Amino acid sequence: MIDRNDRLQRNRLATREARNVETQETRNDRLQRNRLATREARNVETQETRNDRLQRNRLATQTQETRNDRLQRNRLATREARNVETQETRNDRLQRNRLATREARNVETQETRNDRLQRNRLATREARNIETQETRNDRLQRNRLATREARNTRNDRLQRNRLATREARNVETQETRNDRLQRNRLATREARNVETQETRNDRLQRNRLATREARNVETQEQCVHRLQEDRTRHAQRRRVRADMNNFHWENAAFEYDANISYECPIGKMSSVCEHCGARKWRLEAPGMCCSNGKIRLPIIGIPPEPLQSLLLEDNPRTKAFQKNIRKYNSAFQMTSFGTTMKHNPAPGEWASTFRVQGQVYNAIGALQPQDEQKPSFLQIYFMGDLDEQAKRRSEVVPTLDHQIVHQLQEMLHTNNNLIRGFVTAMEQLPSEEHRVIFRADRLPPGEHARCFNEPIAHEIAVIMVDEQHGNRDIVLKTKDAPDQQLQHISETNRAYDGLQYPLLYWNGCDGYHFGLRQYDKTTGALHPTKKISSMSFYAYQVMVRAGEFNHLIRCKDLFSQFLTNMYAKIESADRAVFVLGQTNGDNEINEVETFQTGRYISSNEAAWRIFGFPIHERYPPIEHLDIHLENGQRVYYTPENAAQIAQAPARQTKLTAFFQLCTEEPFARTLLYSEVVIYFTWSENKWKRRKIGNAVEGHPEMKSANTLGRIYTVHPNARECYFLRLLLNAVKGPQSFDSLRTVNGTVYPTFRDACYRHGLLEDDSHWDNTLADAAATNMPVQLRQLFAIMLHTCDLSQPMQLWEKHKYSLCEDFRHTAELMDGPVFNSDLIYNNALIIIEDIVLNMGENHLSFFGIPGPQRQEQNGFGQGLFRERNYNVAELTVLIETNVPRLVADQRYAFDRL
Repeated sequence: MIDRNDRLQRNRLATREARNVETQETRNDRLQRNRLATREARNVETQETRNDRLQRNRLATQTQETRNDRLQRNRLATREARNVETQETRNDRLQRNRLATREARNVETQETRNDRLQRNRLATREARNIETQETRNDRLQRNRLATREARNTRNDRLQRNRLATREARNVETQETRNDRLQRNRLATREARNVETQETRNDRLQRNRLATREARNVETQEQCVHRLQEDRTRHAQRRRVRADMNNFHWENAAFEYDANISYECPIGKMSSVCEHCGARKWRLEAPGMCCSNGKIRLPIIGIPPEPLQSLLLEDNPRTKAFQKNIRKYNSAFQMTSFGTTMKHNPAPGEWASTFRVQGQVYNAIGALQPQDEQKPSFLQIYFMGDLDEQAKRRSEVVPTLDHQIVHQLQEMLHTNNNLIRGFVTAMEQLPSEEHRVIFRADRLPPGEHARCFNEPIAHEIAVIMVDEQHGNRDIVLKTKDAPDQQLQHISETNRAYDGLQYPLLYWNGCDGYHFGLRQYDKTTGALHPTKKISSMSFYAYQVMVRAGEFNHLIRCKDLFSQFLTNMYAKIESADRAVFVLGQTNGDNEINEVETFQTGRYISSNEAAWRIFGFPIHERYPPIEHLDIHLENGQRVYYTPENAAQIAQAPARQTKLTAFFQLCTEEPFARTLLYSEVVIYFTWSENKWKRRKIGNAVEGHPEMKSANTLGRIYTVHPNARECYFLRLLLNAVKGPQSFDSLRTVNGTVYPTFRDACYRHGLLEDDSHWDNTLADAAATNMPVQLRQLFAIMLHTCDLSQPMQLWEKHKYSLCEDFRHTAELMDGPVFNSDLIYNNALIIIEDIVLNMGENHLSFFGIPGPQRQEQNGFGQGLFRERNYNVAELTVLIETNVPRLVADQRYAFDRL
């Protein structure tokens, strides 16, 4: 036992000595190897082995005496190590502790934080209860000394910072100064938007106290200088405000002036959603964030180090990262971006914009590259050594900081469950006959379908080649054949976003998928059928919320790319996005179809559409008004409710409700149908007075708005409905359809007659002159053709009067033929009827309306047989001429001809 203890002691001393001299890089490598070894051992251990290990740990720590001895040994070892460590080693240790503590605090839940604080309080209380007076005095004295030292150190640090800042400000250029001030303004605005009311009050109180203190100690000269600067600043602001008030914003973007400040203050994000806590500006829609509580999604979470510092801190290193964040994301993304048709620039052409045609998609390949090929995308994660992985990523994107790549890589291997799941599945792959599958819709046990949960081990599984799987699942082979194409990832697969944007979804959480459901506001439970739309999902994710850190909006260009990609996914998977390019080649291209299915989507438009903002303004508002003939309103029914609807009274339309309103409301009788929407609103199938709006002179009980009424358009061929529309635009306060047909106390049978009496229709004098002029130079056949065209296309006011006036000219050829056959005594009605038949036939060839549609009595078709064109042709001969012809030619007939002539 003594030899074993000596050996263990020697090992401890050797290990401690080695740890004291190792560099930070060596220590990181050692810790990483330990983590990987531990992870590998834990992944392959059986449940029995795990239980044994946990039992040994419990036995090793089960007695209080053993625990106290261990803790005492640890204290002595720690004290001994602290006594011999140098100041540099101590600073490194404290810095590591701070970073570890910060990282642990960032990922702990509220429940874990409360438990930790409670344990600290209990431990502190227990320690205070058992400490002696002497120990207490020593502790307080140490605290006083530490506080005094910290204050002195802080004052020295602040003084050094002031001197360094003053020196930097003296040498900075005007451009650098403007950039710094702009960054400060943006940072201040962002901080003000997320601060609570209590924090704001504390800040204002501190500012007031600091200002009062500064004013008390400033000299007279400093006071005069400060007041002068204030006057200059206020005068400049007044000039800018006056210039902006007189500025013409129309087409200002085409006449940009660098000397004009185009900033337009929109106020603070003072509106807070009562359901999800999202901050919005005053005029933004209340439901744009969570659909008024119907959508509840957990946030992605605060990113761990180093990503958090790279997004928050402001130094040259983090600025370079933020500027190139899209490149860093592409170095770690597990899928590639592709398109069905790609634009290749001509030789010497600089491709300033990436242009594609066809469908945009994400693709993924095999887990391992082909022989003599280098790993890419997801394949890099399966390279055994982390240094080799970082080196390969730097080769793919050579302009990146290798140290940042290494740190981000370690962060993703530790925190990203997608990566951990793929790596674990790859290690457990029995043979090349198996596949790695990521289920598109598989949910963790016990979790709701609404949550985008982090994938766990059983969600990324190993299957046989012929095992069934969904068409949206991701199925990966160990290696692809040389001619094997990449697998397209369905946009509705929940891993789509995490595979393409690992720096945004740093923990590998789910993106949008079909399993997300809304909440029922009444019951508070998940709705059984209503799903969350993709637009609502991404609108929820990018909102700013009080007390939450949304790292998405800090990712600059990567965030813009994310918005554009997600809106393209929302809008359509088979529409070409970005800039439509010209394709050259031998293949035939439908340029019209290509143009119609392709357009440009910017990040501004993507964000605008995701939030559901209107693309164009609609002012003034327009309300469409129904129009129909009496008892001609539409009724919708099904076979089940047809009988019930037939027995029930007809539902009020806007038109019939307007008639009723004019009966009951004296003010309404002063309005046209199109003016009713200015003073009344349509609600619950009736017109109601407006409650808000501008006062109406002479009618204090009425309110007006800028709404415009538009009666639905009616084609002139609809005749009576068309004339009804004319009357509604001319007659004020009608109380029924009959009142519209009433003019000067006379009720006319048709709306057309009423329009004519109101002077809404032109007279037919010019058509009368046209027929008269045509009759002087044209044949009756041409006159009938002209009259038919007038009936069909010219909307005659009194077609019956034109017929009565010109029917003699229209039938002149028929009259001449009748006089030849019957002499001066013939039936004129038959002649006119035959002419009307011919005119009606012409009109029917041009449309579907009979003469009765135009107010002309329809012809009697059965009378045509007694006096038609066939009869005219048969009787159109000269008796004397035929008699001479027979007497001359009959003697010349041969025997057969004479026999036939006599028989007939």
